[in-house]
Amino acid sequence: MGSRVLEKDCRKRNLGKTMNEKDDLKLQRVKVDTFKAYLDFQPIIKEHCFRTVSGIPHDELPRYLTSANIFVSTALSDAGLAASTAEAMACGLPVVITDSGDNRKWVEDGVNGFIIPLKDPKSLAEKIIYLLKNPEVGMTFGKRNRKIIEERNDYYKEMKKMENFMKS
Repeated sequence: MGSRVLEKDCRKRNLGKTMNEKDDLKLQRVKVDTFKAYLDFQPIIKEHCFRTVSGIPHDELPRYLTSANIFVSTALSDAGLAASTAEAMACGLPVVITDSGDNRKWVEDGVNGFIIPLKDPKSLAEKIIYLLKNPEVGMTFGKRNRKIIEERNDYYKEMKKMENFMKS
């Protein structure tokens, strides 16, 4: 099916129940991982004028990721670090992800992204809105994420480790 990307298609909107104030958020895109994340994001989509762009072919995904402002994953379980999260981090995005799998080994809450409790849409909304209102924080998180992936998840470094392991 491909990935879903949410695009903001209006500029001014009352943030209603979530923030109770008006703001001019200039978000371009939010990448959501999995259909579950898309469903969890539905209240925010309706409240903040996002539209869905779906069925993005894998080879076009980097273009969408690099134009996104935030990566969101509400996965209930992952083994290790999800590939989609690693891809987003490699593209320099701040991440809002659930406390599952090995996410805490890669994301330090409040340092290079946010880790939210499972099945907690209120926390999800709060963290997304915080990043929308504080883009400089998101940029800092994104730079840290890029560095983390370069240091700890580089394909060539990992293949060299495998080669050394196979030689021993």
